[in-house]
Amino acid sequence: MGYDNRAAIVDFITHSSGLDSRLSEYDTKTGGWNRKFNLSKENPLNKNLEEALRKEMKPLEQESLMIASGIAQVQKILEDCYLPSS
Repeated sequence: MGYDNRAAIVDFITHSSGLDSRLSEYDTKTGGWNRKFNLSKENPLNKNLEEALRKEMKPLEQESLMIASGIAQVQKILEDCYLPSS
């Protein structure tokens, strides 16, 4: 199976599983969190921002675990069905 076919299969599976949109949303959320984190380093006395970062961190950590699980599932599907080792 050629690279283009494999890429198309991976694209199809990640799209149909919703993993592509979850990754995109996660990227947007972590980008916002990183901007706030950088602002908090510039103004370490801003306790409200520090508290907001703590509250936002746990859901982001949980989402990263869910995404990692989704990636593992997609990888398993690809290994089992579409990308034989030979």
